[in-house]
Amino acid sequence: MARAKGKGVEWDTKKFRAKVVKEMHRRLFKIGTHVESKITKSISKDQPVRRSVTRTGAPGRLVGTTKATPGAPPRVLEGALRQRMTSKVQKGKRGLEVKIGTNTPYAKRLEYEGHPYLRPGLASSSEYVMKTLGRGMKKKKR
Repeated sequence: MARAKGKGVEWDTKKFRAKVVKEMHRRLFKIGTHVESKITKSISKDQPVRRSVTRTGAPGRLVGTTKATPGAPPRVLEGALRQRMTSKVQKGKRGLEVKIGTNTPYAKRLEYEGHPYLRPGLASSSEYVMKTLGRGMKKKKR
């Protein structure tokens, strides 16, 4: 990356940039999997269920018998929200970013209408995120 040349130092900018990008990608991936794990654990509270009965008497869909407390993470029926939770690192408009979420159709409604799970998961991981991003970035004492 850098080598002495005469009185100055010559930098190989491409190698240095590649090394920084690779390290940031690694750290963001680590953060994403950590936060995803926290969120998955928070929505892993099972509940008693029963099968509803349709008008014709045929077995219907699963129905939870215990509602989640308002403000608490949602309770699990079949686990689709939990199973489809993902995280990925990608290049965004301002550089690398980590995206954490799910593709279930009801996820947005749960998050914003009384049973948040993403925001509390990220908030509970904020110290870990800052520690992971800041590690090795401090100035060395001379």
